[in-house]
Amino acid sequence: MVGSDEARSSPFAVTAAANSVRLDDKQSAVTTFTVSNASGRTLTGRAQLRTDQPAALPWLSVVGEPERVFPPNEAVQYSVNIAVPPGSPAGAYSFSLDMIGVENPDEMFSMGPPVSIEVKQVEVVKKELPSWWWMPVAAGVVLLIGGVLAFVVLRGDDAPREPVSGTITLATSSVVDLDSNSALGDPSDSDDLQYLEAGTTHVVVGINRARIAASGAGITPEQCLEAASNQDLDIGFVRIQGTTTICVATGESGASVVQAALVNQGGGGGRPATFTRSANEGVRALIAELGLDPRVTTPLPTTTDVRVAYNTQPR
Repeated sequence: MVGSDEARSSPFAVTAAANSVRLDDKQSAVTTFTVSNASGRTLTGRAQLRTDQPAALPWLSVVGEPERVFPPNEAVQYSVNIAVPPGSPAGAYSFSLDMIGVENPDEMFSMGPPVSIEVKQVEVVKKELPSWWWMPVAAGVVLLIGGVLAFVVLRGDDAPREPVSGTITLATSSVVDLDSNSALGDPSDSDDLQYLEAGTTHVVVGINRARIAASGAGITPEQCLEAASNQDLDIGFVRIQGTTTICVATGESGASVVQAALVNQGGGGGRPATFTRSANEGVRALIAELGLDPRVTTPLPTTTDVRVAYNTQPR
């Protein structure tokens, strides 16, 4: 065990399980610190991560509550997650876990020992697209819009569905049937047409690899798809773990292509998404309602989700 290198009249003693941590292939790891209370009385302490390299601080997070109760002469263990995002500069980084006494932060303060990590440079091999790449893409977009339009027109349900409304979290690892509020095992085997509302934005959803075309407020699903086709709009795609694809189009001409991941809306904010280029005001409005941030180009993990209100029938 590695001991604390500095303390200022504090009853807390901090030790680290190791003075260096090796990251895995995904540039992540978990390490532990042990904090003991030698005061002879019950204290409340708060863990605080510290590093002299500000770029590394967002990579670090304490598992569980940072503030905990310490019985007299007992130790409490903290786990720290390390998640280095792709594209981070290679090099040596260090951090520590410090302890602060809640009742007297100025006097009850202990600095934990430094723990080092080595970030390696990950090379991304870029594949060049052939000169004719746009031909199958254009054909695919035409088939997609035509297929969804045909699906809308020819669906032929005998009995109309009752409206179903509520709020649901669309997770990255599943596709949700809004009629039954349950996850679908295989979206490719479950062709279905849904209708979502994200704030004032209405969204048509074809649950077949979850192709989604978004409209402005008050537009029917048919009008939404026709607007994308007739106005020759660009269509953006959001892909979640390779199973869910969202096609984004607005009722305004000249929409830009938007590629993004979704942002976690719970627990004090999430991490922003990755965008290829900025969108027009119509797409920006949709981005804002879904909680996305078009200004940031930092990739985020695949464990995120988005919470939206939904209604299976249009207004």
